[in-house]
Parts: sequence; C-alpha cells; structure tokens
Amino acid sequence: MKNSILKFLALALFALTVGCGPKATEPSKGDGHSGEEKAEGGEEGHAEHGSEEEPGASFKEGKGIRLSDEATKALEVTVEEVTSRKLKPSVKVTAQIYRTARETGGSAERSGLAYASAFVDGHVAAKLKAGETVTVIVPSNPSTTLQATLKKVDNSLVASTDKAEVLIESPDPENLFKMGEFITVELPEAATPQDVVAVPFSAVLDTAAGKFAYVKNGDFLLRTPIKTGPTSGDFIEITDGIYEGDTIAVSGAEALYLIELRSTKGGGHSH
Repeated sequence: MKNSILKFLALALFALTVGCGPKATEPSKGDGHSGEEKAEGGEEGHAEHGSEEEPGASFKEGKGIRLSDEATKALEVTVEEVTSRKLKPSVKVTAQIYRTARETGGSAERSGLAYASAFVDGHVAAKLKAGETVTVIVPSNPSTTLQATLKKVDNSLVASTDKAEVLIESPDPENLFKMGEFITVELPEAATPQDVVAVPFSAVLDTAAGKFAYVKNGDFLLRTPIKTGPTSGDFIEITDGIYEGDTIAVSGAEALYLIELRSTKGGGHSH
C-alpha cells in the first residue's frame, strides 16, 4: 500500500510540474510586439495553464483537473459512463474480535467459536435478524471467507445515535482470529435485487472529509461529494451526488486527489 501511494504521488507531482511549464516560445526583446499580443489571460512568456498545447495536468478551482493524454495514460486514469445496475444489497462493516475460539468458561459464548461486535446504521439494523448467515473475511488471508451467524442485533442506541450493535458468532477451527483483531463482515440486507445507480469501488475516494468521485466537467474532472449505499460484489450504490449518464473516473482517483492537494496545499499553482 505504501509503495502504491508513493507511486501515485511521484506520478502526480511529475504530471503537475510538466503541466505548469512556461510557453515553448516567447517574443524576444525589441521585436516590436505590442502588449496586446501577449498570451491571452496571462503575462508575457507564461501560457495559460491547462491549455491544449501543454502536456501534464492542471487544476482550476471550481472546474477541476484537466489531464493531457500523456498524463491520463501515466496516471492510469480511465473514465466510464454511470449506469444503473441490479444489485443484491449487502453491507460491509468492520467488527472487532472480543472473544477467541480458544477461550473457555466464564461466558455465555460457546467455546470453539470466535465472537466479534460491530456498529451499523439504524436503517441497516432494521433489516437484520438474529440467526441470519453472514460472511466473515479472514484478515490474514483475504481470499478466505467463513460463514458465520448474526448472533444478536441490539437496537437500544438507535434512537439517540442512529447506531445499533451487532454481534457475530463465527466458527474458527484453526484459531485464525486474534483477540482485539479487526475483521470485515458482510451483512445481508433483507431486500430483493433492484436497479440502482452504482459505480465500481475504485471510483469512490474515501477521505477524512467524506466520500467523493471525480465527475467529468467539460474538459475537466471535478471532485464531487457523494453519498453511498449498500454494496454488491465490486460495486457500490450511489444515493446522491452522481446520476445515471454522468461520466466519472473509475480508476486513478487517488492520483487525481494527489494532484489537487499538490495544487491547493503543496505550493503548486492553483487556478
């Protein structure tokens, strides 16, 4: 993960640096050119950033990021039109192991089983029932999953926090789970498959400020706040911010975000 981030950062900085280069030619002193022949919208000798003649990438406030074909290829950015898909709703949550399969006695939980707890949104909890089957992803081997049981759904805090606590009971014959370890649990929602606006997970940029996607805005890609819903396979439902027919970046979102940060906070040119 670290190497991947460094790669994106290096490519993003390279693209932005190239994109902010000077004009290829400048009028020489004393050549008789008047001031009105200077580059439109800028000073003599400094072309407008993001023009078609410039390679690399440029950022303009309110419009987004514009990439040259060269930068698009280097940063592995691809765009696709958003469509509706028939998803079988499910929700992935992070749970923490509070009892391992090795523990014995002194508890209502059964020996030989691992137990974990997680908090979910109230509208998700309302569709869950104790006894349902859930899927647990083994942290030490993400390709391995276990079929576990939803032991309990505690809705006592929903009224005040809109959060419910769920307890998961999982078989663990090989003692794969460790005390305090975080695991991913996929919870089923009690709903039939339905057509919803959905995008690949790779299109969603999850930051401390919220979730975003880069939406095509003319020649630019504009970072746009979004709200997400249930997941299904490699896709996630979009409940707000993106609509069917929009064109978005389905790969390279991290690289685009680094370009934007470099431009607005890292001392680079901001437009």
